[in-house]
Amino acid sequence: MGNNNIDDAAIKYDTSLSADIVIFTVHEDELKVLLVNRAHDPFKDHWALPGGFRKIGIDKSLIDIANRRLVEETGAKANYLEQLYTFGDEKRDPRGWVTSVAYFALMPYDKVDLIAGDGVSETKWKSVQNRVPRKLAFDHGDIIKMALSRIQAKLEYSPIAAHLLGNEFTLPDMMAVYELIMGCKLDKTFFRRSIKKADFLIDTGKKSDKGFKKAVLYKMKKGVEKSLFFPRGLYARN
Repeated sequence: MGNNNIDDAAIKYDTSLSADIVIFTVHEDELKVLLVNRAHDPFKDHWALPGGFRKIGIDKSLIDIANRRLVEETGAKANYLEQLYTFGDEKRDPRGWVTSVAYFALMPYDKVDLIAGDGVSETKWKSVQNRVPRKLAFDHGDIIKMALSRIQAKLEYSPIAAHLLGNEFTLPDMMAVYELIMGCKLDKTFFRRSIKKADFLIDTGKKSDKGFKKAVLYKMKKGVEKSLFFPRGLYARN
């Protein structure tokens, strides 16, 4: 996708600096990550994370690269985007030394419109519920593994999983996502008590139309993911 005010052919890239984004969603009771099939070498026809080099004069910061590529591949901005790690091994890219700043994003499945961006032949959600897909381009398998570890750790003390659920959701929906990513069963009473003490949800006054017993629909308070810590880790009882 090009900038409306800039000729794509005139764009210059800083080929020593890139950003890669691990975009997570939950679909069909599985945690999935967005992968793109590369249309050109290196690693032509290999699956990889969405990402790209810094556009000189357009990307003013690292987060600009990540946000631009995220929109180009999904058609939407992520409510949650966090810097993960900087990867700088000289052998990670056969074209030469490329430093990549990795990010991870959380997005509801129904908010994403998959788009094959520049240099991509196909875009697809791949399950990482039980294992990371094999034979990915570059060191992207290692990046995904680190992102998985980060999100699993953060779920113990933060509400970020709510960003996988959409604007409104029930407590059973939220608990199911926590259990899915943590890989264990949580005590229902303890989970609800922890959520209540954390005070990061707003009752919408509406109820879900699913199931026999209609559950209350909640939404997140703005900005809480940057400051909230649960009173106790959710692993306390399982």
